Amino acid sequence: MSIRASADNHVLIVDALSGTNDFAVDLCQTLSGRCRLSVLTVENSRLNEAHFNGRLFKLWPYFGGGLGLAALGKAARAFARLILELWRHRRGVVHSQFPRFYAMELAIFMLARPFLCRLVFTAHNAVPHERSPWREALLHIWYRVPHRIVVLSQNVRREIVDRFGIPTEKIDVIPHGSYVAMRESCKEQVPSPLAADILARMQGKLLIFQFGIIREYKGVDTLIAAARALPVEQPWYILVMGGGSPDLVERYQTQIREAGLDSRITIQRTFLSNTDLAALAERADILTFPYHNISQSGALMLGLSFGKPCVCSDIPGFREYLADDEALFFGVRDSSQLATILTRLLCEPELRERLGAAAWRAATGRYAWESVADRYLESYGLTGRRPWPI
Repeated sequence: MSIRASADNHVLIVDALSGTNDFAVDLCQTLSGRCRLSVLTVENSRLNEAHFNGRLFKLWPYFGGGLGLAALGKAARAFARLILELWRHRRGVVHSQFPRFYAMELAIFMLARPFLCRLVFTAHNAVPHERSPWREALLHIWYRVPHRIVVLSQNVRREIVDRFGIPTEKIDVIPHGSYVAMRESCKEQVPSPLAADILARMQGKLLIFQFGIIREYKGVDTLIAAARALPVEQPWYILVMGGGSPDLVERYQTQIREAGLDSRITIQRTFLSNTDLAALAERADILTFPYHNISQSGALMLGLSFGKPCVCSDIPGFREYLADDEALFFGVRDSSQLATILTRLLCEPELRERLGAAAWRAATGRYAWESVADRYLESYGLTGRRPWPI
């Protein structure tokens, strides 16, 4: 996509997500070839300078690293750089992708707002999964600061409009991009001994895989209940892996034992590296997303990127991303319907292949990062297609 020559196409992305999530990595690396990009991010960012055409500042202390004196010193330097870059980009675009220090960054953006021509904020969810009164109070202010808000689904836009009273026309919907690049980067890497052992044990089995942080809203209990009705003559195996609460995982393990499914289901509470996740997703025959609710799902986009048949609960966050011929849907918490769909997929390899091919077309087509990045440039007002400000 061409950039309007008369526009100041300098873009500053303020981000703390690229240390743990490939969304920010792919967005920044794709945009870096389309505008004059600067990125202020965390010190453990996965952004690769070899594939990044712009100015990169890895300064924020990373999440989970603690906030001792050394980290506070790094934060001070990061805030100093932020203030300097805001001034340098006052006539360009400033995009807050994911804040590291919510309240402090909000205060700085509020003070800088009168001097900035184009301030954009991405809201991955209308409110965080782990809700807190102070965070929601800050969001009432935060959503009113930028000129434009980007969300990843119509579902999130509706929630922000209804909950926070933000005008609909201020919010752009740009979908989550795929993880095709992550898949390609992991192909030559060796999985950990843990993942290698699991892969060895899965030989000859039809693997049903669910991954990501294990939380109640992700519906693992529905999957366990559905497993009771799966055909015993089929060599299926269910694997659920990801971080999460030890108490919640123990509760699910108790449900598995009570159902007599110890030999058929494994729930493992462990952090999955990209390499291990890619190896297991490549091996999986079916991916499940029995969520009770979700705004949109990066895990779903990863599933599409591996060309796997996806079984999803029938909620707006999934329906918006996939058509009926790209995935199979079941009623929320309806374990009986989920069992019927899984049984059909276990027994029909042609259906698995057809759905996997449709998923791959979606990942490499409308959810390719080149397409998504062009939508961001349009939202930034750099293409001449939209007026700015609103």
